[in-house]
Amino acid sequence: MSKLDIATRSHVLLLRHLQVFFYSLGQLSRQPLSLFMTAAVIGIALALPTGLHVLLQNAQQISGGWDGAAQISLFLKKSVSDKQAKALARKLSQRNNIANVDYLSREQALKEFQQQSGFGDALKALKKNPLPSVLIIQPALANSQPQQTAILLEDLRKNSKVDIAQLDMQWVKRLYAIMDIVRRGVIVLAALLALAVLLVVGNT
Repeated sequence: MSKLDIATRSHVLLLRHLQVFFYSLGQLSRQPLSLFMTAAVIGIALALPTGLHVLLQNAQQISGGWDGAAQISLFLKKSVSDKQAKALARKLSQRNNIANVDYLSREQALKEFQQQSGFGDALKALKKNPLPSVLIIQPALANSQPQQTAILLEDLRKNSKVDIAQLDMQWVKRLYAIMDIVRRGVIVLAALLALAVLLVVGNT
């Protein structure tokens, strides 16, 4: 194929594109309302899934940052002294997967229980404080999801100073389940809207 033939074909192809371009502009200028509606449909179809995705991410960040979202309580053995308990609290607070550790001494735990339970007089009659020291642990944000928190809980249970490790996060599991359903819904909606955009553009 000669250079002249290539140049001729390129010229014809360029002219054809220009014809289609100006024809499309003429069609759009004669139907401005249709153009506006088509652009609006495409804009909504593209913006809605993006907006829902951003909203879902924000909800996950907020829920992960709530205090007590996945709180672990470590009830220490009665043989553990205050000094040992405080040392353990400092050691655990240095871990990357733990955001915060609050230490509740046996005396503080007893006082708090008396105030909340209404059994103050009965507890005062006891010769010894039956309550252990408690470490209240807040997992780091990156480890606040149910599966990661469960792994952290099992790891903390292995500590020789821990008698009972307790985690109550049933509502957190439900929240993440709802978010997972919403995430899948956003994906399905995005696919349907993308198909709708293709159909609208194809029929315009």
